[in-house]
Amino acid sequence: MGGPPGPAAVAAGGPQMSGPAGSGPGGQPAASQGVQAAAGSAGGQAAGSAPGGAKPEWTEHTAPDGRKYYFNAKTGKSSWEKPAEAKEAFKELLGAVNCGSDWTWEQAMRLIVQDGRYGALKSLGEKKQAFNEYTQHKRNEEKEEERRKAKQAKEDFFRLIVDSVTLKTSHNFRRARELFEEEACWKAVPEREREELFHEAQIEKKNREKEEQRAEKKRRMAAFRDLLERTPGVKVGSEWRRVGPKLEGEPEHEALDKLERLEAFQAYMVELEKREREEKERAKEEVRRAERKAREAFKALLVQHRELGLITVKTRWKEYAPAVKAEEAYLAVERNTQGSRPRELETAASPWLPSLLHCGRVNLDQAEPPGVL
Repeated sequence: MGGPPGPAAVAAGGPQMSGPAGSGPGGQPAASQGVQAAAGSAGGQAAGSAPGGAKPEWTEHTAPDGRKYYFNAKTGKSSWEKPAEAKEAFKELLGAVNCGSDWTWEQAMRLIVQDGRYGALKSLGEKKQAFNEYTQHKRNEEKEEERRKAKQAKEDFFRLIVDSVTLKTSHNFRRARELFEEEACWKAVPEREREELFHEAQIEKKNREKEEQRAEKKRRMAAFRDLLERTPGVKVGSEWRRVGPKLEGEPEHEALDKLERLEAFQAYMVELEKREREEKERAKEEVRRAERKAREAFKALLVQHRELGLITVKTRWKEYAPAVKAEEAYLAVERNTQGSRPRELETAASPWLPSLLHCGRVNLDQAEPPGVL
């Protein structure tokens, strides 16, 4: 089977499978400038795109047997394979022979020249360009791998120092070297970097130990606080000199030193005082709501008695009070701890009820006896 059609076939709109002596590879005649211009304008689908709207170098065409081939109007070359695929096939060949990033072209060529994939790219220039791209990519990969290994080595060295139980935060670099100089992760870090990395790891180790100590102290303090809460007789106003002896021998007590015990006890007293204040405030608010409700009920009773005619604008409080002393609304106001109670209204300097009743029902609903609200 011959090569793909040459430039003349592209220019004429048909294939050219062979040519006279001196023609290009695969029986393709060399393209003249006129033929190349015609090929550049021949119908075909671009195999790749060119920047800035320029015509692509490679265009796709169809041979008489229906197969697709690719033509480069600039070089006059044609190929059955897509150019990108041809280059990748050539690079795969380099990888198959384990071509190193430091190889020369001559070293690689001796190993690949007999392989069929060597002909994927037609010109020597294309082959060398693909070779250079391959070796550069290989060098980039090797550098990235070196960086990754160096980073991993530092992380392993760091963990070696931080996680070591034998090495204490008070130990110096000399002591660390005595302990770990035969370890693989110690050797993996360059000597010039070890001491600086050691000091960074020691700082991290100290910070971790402090954090662990704080967490442990918090746990022990919480356990002691629970002990205080379940100990009978510990309340607001309790004194440590009286409470402390009761707790001696308890594990939670013995887990703390003297200052920690006193600190935990004082914190618990503050908590109890706060809790007591909040409970008192809630109780006061409940009383205020209840007394406000009682005053509203007594006020409603006055309105009801006015509508029933039991009180008029001429009725005085001292005349009215005996008639309502048995009413629950009256008794509820009498029990109020804040504001005026009915019995205090009996000695008021001026009676309020006549003027209140003169106001009419609407205003009566809004009015209050002196001190009732």
